[in-house]
Amino acid sequence: MRKAILAVAIVLLAIVVGGGFVFRNELRFIRVFVPETVGMIAAGDGLYVDPAMTAEQTAAVRSLRQSAEDRLHDVFPDVITAPSIIACATEECFRSFGGTAQRALSFGDRAILLSPRGLTLPILTHERSHNELYAWLWGWRGAFFAVPRWFDEGLAVTVSQEPTHAEAVWDDIERLGRARPALTELVGFGDWGRAVRTYGDGNPQGLKVVYATAG
Repeated sequence: MRKAILAVAIVLLAIVVGGGFVFRNELRFIRVFVPETVGMIAAGDGLYVDPAMTAEQTAAVRSLRQSAEDRLHDVFPDVITAPSIIACATEECFRSFGGTAQRALSFGDRAILLSPRGLTLPILTHERSHNELYAWLWGWRGAFFAVPRWFDEGLAVTVSQEPTHAEAVWDDIERLGRARPALTELVGFGDWGRAVRTYGDGNPQGLKVVYATAG
């Protein structure tokens, strides 16, 4: 019952924040909270894998999750979250849950959805940072605080050590004189989406300008 209520709340928030795109995907997002009922295979300890995954791939995802937890503990010594991990081996699987061009998606402190492109240590650790910050600031361990989007994403960039978001990328952005957002442009969810469209992957060098700025 609690998962169902949480899923509905996330959907309503997503509709307000994301508009039409999310409205088309909202029902698919709910599937993240009931992965077994939509055909995903329970692999133990909250891990659910695409039926298309081999035993070797499943073992690799399990090892990946442990490595991500180790990296998370380097920044959050007292880790308080243990979200479900839904790992897709195909883009069809990812789209069935509402995913599109993202490599991964996190849902509060409850779940992470990984695309085939997101089955990497930096990406999973990035999403785990989102889970953990959410739990510390919005969950039972603390009062309700609002943090700017740049802080949430910037912390995740730092924790994940994702090469495409790294400090070296920021150095290239400065060296090339690329336009970059001010932090005041990265406060809310809507701000982040607009900044990615304005400063993002369309630049000739393919630099992840917004994520590197937040980092």
